[in-house]
Amino acid sequence: MLSINCFTLIEKPVSSQRLVLMSTEEVLEDSKYLAEQQVENDAVVALTLRKDDNEFEDVDIAQPTDFSIS
Repeated sequence: MLSINCFTLIEKPVSSQRLVLMSTEEVLEDSKYLAEQQVENDAVVALTLRKDDNEFEDVDIAQPTDFSIS
């Protein structure tokens, strides 16, 4: 369900997509709705794609503190 909606945006096969809930680093199940997986409205969910070596990309989302100047 989730990956099919992403497919319409990025045109990558569902089997090459994975959604990760950033607060827990949990991989979300495609067969369930976000509400069924207790994903809150303001949660950050990362879409990762399968690379050529058949592994998924690492998620590395920059935080505001990553850019602070001392």
